[in-house]
Amino acid sequence: MGAQRSPAASLPAVRADVEGHFWAAVAAWPNLAARLRAGRREEPFAGATDVPNFYRKPYGPGWALVGDAGYFRDPITAHGISDALREAELFTRALVDEGDAGLESYSPKRDARVKEFLDVTDHIASFEWDLERAKADHLVLSRAMNGLVKHLEPSSS
Repeated sequence: MGAQRSPAASLPAVRADVEGHFWAAVAAWPNLAARLRAGRREEPFAGATDVPNFYRKPYGPGWALVGDAGYFRDPITAHGISDALREAELFTRALVDEGDAGLESYSPKRDARVKEFLDVTDHIASFEWDLERAKADHLVLSRAMNGLVKHLEPSSS
């Protein structure tokens, strides 16, 4: 087997021709490609890389942001709905169990809870890895996800 190249090595070529690379990828499914070509595109192709993670304040008077609405991480790991469902549950618990004090403590707890998940997602999205590092990152991702799921277990109160 030859030497591995990081997927990041191909980013300059993809950035130079996002549309061409899109159509090249879709060509593997001729029926899909034909249907897409028959449609009308409403917006230009766009991509996003190198967007840093960030947190938003998750609540205010009459509103709440849960899951990835309350923080940004690259969507490459496809856990957005998991984030939303988990954080909606935990936000609701904080509000019901502790009222305003629960809301005050929710944000720093959420930030600490998802930090490892955001960090490993950030590395995966960087494409600065080879297959061995990707395997290690996905083990970290799995462990982080398992840790996040533990927060949903019924409390023993």
